[in-house]
Amino acid sequence: MAVAPFDKAVPVLHIQPIGIPGSGTLPDTLAKMPALPSLDGLTERKLQLSMDPMLDMMGMQALMKKYGNQAMGGMDHGDMMGHGGMKMDHGNMGHMQHGEGGFDFHNANKINGKAFDMNQPMFAAEKGKFERWVISGEGDMMLHPFHIHGTQFRILRENGQPPAAHRTGWKDTVRVEGGVSEVLVKFDHEAPKDQAYMAHCHLLEHEDTGMMLGFTV
Repeated sequence: MAVAPFDKAVPVLHIQPIGIPGSGTLPDTLAKMPALPSLDGLTERKLQLSMDPMLDMMGMQALMKKYGNQAMGGMDHGDMMGHGGMKMDHGNMGHMQHGEGGFDFHNANKINGKAFDMNQPMFAAEKGKFERWVISGEGDMMLHPFHIHGTQFRILRENGQPPAAHRTGWKDTVRVEGGVSEVLVKFDHEAPKDQAYMAHCHLLEHEDTGMMLGFTV
C-alpha cells in the first residue's frame, strides 16, 4: 500500500531457472485431517477488530503529500468514503497532528475496544481445552490476516465462508476481511503473564497501532 509506483506492478521476485530436474513427487491427494471435535459446550471468545478511521485518512494524506494523486492508484479519492461513511476531505486534514494533545497512533486500532497493552492480558485460556474463537472484521473494509501465537488451529469458517480445501489443514493465520472468521484452537503449553502469548493482525501497520492482544494459558 505504501510502495510506489501505485498504478503499476512492483517487481518483488526474480526467478532464475538453473535446469536441474527436481527429485520430489507430489501426492495425489491432500493429507487426511482428523475429524473436528464436537463444538457443543466449548468456551467461545468473540474478538471484534476495529480501526480508527482517522488513521487511514492521515496515512492517505501523508502518501498524497509525498507522491501526489498517483498514491491513490487510480481511485477517485475525491468521492471516496471512509469508515463509517465519513467523507475524507484531504484539503482540510492539515490540522491533524500526532503531537501533544493530538492523535494517539499507538492506540488507534483495537480488539474488543481495547488497544494492545503488554502488561494486561485480555483473558486466560485453559491449557489443553478446545476453544472457539469468533473473529469479526465487520464494519471495517481492510484485510486482517489474523495470527495466533502458541498453537496451530483449524479454520471453521473464513470470512463467512467454509474454508477452501487447502485451508482445512493446520494453520496459524486466518483471513478476516469485512466478515467473520471462526477457528478452533487449543493450547498445549503454559504461557504465564510475564510470557504471555499474543494474537494480532499480521499487517505491521495494524498491529503496531494497537490491533493486538495478550493472553495467558
